[in-house]
Amino acid sequence: MYPARALAFLTAALVTGCGAAPPPPAPTPVPATSAAPDPIPAPKAEAPKPEDKPVAELPTHCSESKNAKVCLPDQAFVERLCSGSWPDIALVLFRKESPWTRAYVVRPVNAWNAMGGAMSTSAKLPADEELIVLKHRSNPGGMVVSGASGGYDALRWDGTCVSLSGDEVTLRRPGLPRHAAIPWRKLAEKTQTSLLSDKGIKQSFDRRRKDCQGDATGPGPSPCERAESALSSGIVSYVRSGGAVPQPADLP
Repeated sequence: MYPARALAFLTAALVTGCGAAPPPPAPTPVPATSAAPDPIPAPKAEAPKPEDKPVAELPTHCSESKNAKVCLPDQAFVERLCSGSWPDIALVLFRKESPWTRAYVVRPVNAWNAMGGAMSTSAKLPADEELIVLKHRSNPGGMVVSGASGGYDALRWDGTCVSLSGDEVTLRRPGLPRHAAIPWRKLAEKTQTSLLSDKGIKQSFDRRRKDCQGDATGPGPSPCERAESALSSGIVSYVRSGGAVPQPADLP
């Protein structure tokens, strides 16, 4: 009997020592972390603007226009042209063979350059002064009309721009169009040399140089003023009749 009790005791001890293994420890919890914010997209770089380079050459053909009655230069060129005073360019654009539409002042008017530029104050234009139409401004409603409506930005013979209403100009040529005074001193040397090759202009220039040496005295136009006017008229007549004018080196 003793051996049987001993065996039972041993069996119980083995059962106690060989019980089920304890469960594995719970995994250490990972501390919660806040979600990373979405990255802020970098601002897109603006596309570089084209450089404000001068035009390569003067326009020679009509630009597209809603008004088929007028032949206008390229409007980007017009914006540059009317930002300053360009007497050399005016002589080229007023040449006899140029396609640009001419306009004529119907009565004396005070005008200014609504596009900005060299003429910051008003200028008095006489009746029948010849202009080149640069831009046709329609009525506020957008309807393009002629006559007493709309308006024009135009080029004078002296290289400045003016803005006129539709009832201040006509496209009908008068018998003898007038012109703005040509600023001889502002013309490039290349242009002056070319013009002086004409005999009539050379004579007017020599008379001007002689009459403008002294001070003006007496009432009315001085001899110098009359000589200046004669030189301007000679240049305009020469260009209108087809006289050659060199391409300017400086362009807007």
